[in-house]
Amino acid sequence: MLLRHGSEVGATELVAPGVEVEVLAGERLIVVRGLTGAGPDAVMDEAPEMANRALDLIAMRGFVSGAIDDPLGFHIAWWQGALSRVARVWSLATLTMTGTTVGLGGGKATPPPPPAWQESMRYFRMSQVTDDLFDAFRNVYLALESILDSVAPWRKGEGEGVWLRRALTGASKMVNLPDYLSTPASDPIDAVFQELYRNIRTATFHGKAGRRVLLPQDQSARSAVAEAKLRYARMYLDIAKAVFGSHFSHRGGLTPEAFKLMINEVTSGLSLALTDDAAPVVGSDTDFSPNGRPVVEVPATQVMHMDRPYLATVSGTIDTNVVLSAVGRVRRAGALFPDGRPAIVERLEAEFDPSGFDELELVIATRARNGGAGLRQEYAT
Repeated sequence: MLLRHGSEVGATELVAPGVEVEVLAGERLIVVRGLTGAGPDAVMDEAPEMANRALDLIAMRGFVSGAIDDPLGFHIAWWQGALSRVARVWSLATLTMTGTTVGLGGGKATPPPPPAWQESMRYFRMSQVTDDLFDAFRNVYLALESILDSVAPWRKGEGEGVWLRRALTGASKMVNLPDYLSTPASDPIDAVFQELYRNIRTATFHGKAGRRVLLPQDQSARSAVAEAKLRYARMYLDIAKAVFGSHFSHRGGLTPEAFKLMINEVTSGLSLALTDDAAPVVGSDTDFSPNGRPVVEVPATQVMHMDRPYLATVSGTIDTNVVLSAVGRVRRAGALFPDGRPAIVERLEAEFDPSGFDELELVIATRARNGGAGLRQEYAT
């Protein structure tokens, strides 16, 4: 995997029985060894947590070891299969989709008047710009707490839970609380309180032993927190519109079904490719190897729509002897259009030597992100 920045120190940390993590001084690479599991995909779900534990230990010695760049981003994995030793090179391309709808009045655009500044806006903005999901959720909660205090001001000596229930009761007269719940509830105020405050807020704000705690970058609860963060960010925006007249620009984007149709169309006919060419990637490249180095093509054998609605992969496997005889060490990986033009190109952080492996699996993942002024949905950590 890759760090956002090079590590200040080289270190090897034992983070679990038989599992060690290594970082190199000045390098972005972080290596996790010794994981066991039901298969390579299950192991990769565990690898980011082991890497984070090592980074925690290094930070306690006073060194800035950084943070993982993106758990779904570029990485190399290897394992012993039933009959062969396999290495996997995984590359990720992110597509940002936007569309805008504007209101018209008399043939002219009619932008809404700007609202007066309010403290909750700061928390909301930070939820949009942070690269960490749990940090984003905490800021969404604080944005709600701030604006709800203007709806139902906190009273001296009033308990947190008592105040929040009273504030949600006040907010229920401005917005329809059931709209922000994932399942119907007979008592929407209590349902919002239980999920927002008891289940997620306390677990992300506290670290006491014996209580449910969600550690930063904990992958096991990621999908639940991400989904709740999106719902309660919408709740904040709707309350903000009612309280001080803000108008959040919801720009259009791609639906999950449209993404699947698009990916099926784009990936038909693609082949995968490897080369030892270390040239930097530029958008004007017309050749997979700008320097004319040999290119090995790998037939695309699988298109897999993963459990994430905006993520799909194309993969292929090749005998490493073919790679070694044609290009030796790998510096670029990606995909080609049927006419040979580069479609996706990843320049590896360092050259990869596939010697010692029987098979090389190349995976090109494509992730769609609805960009523009919409609510942020993807976070690096």
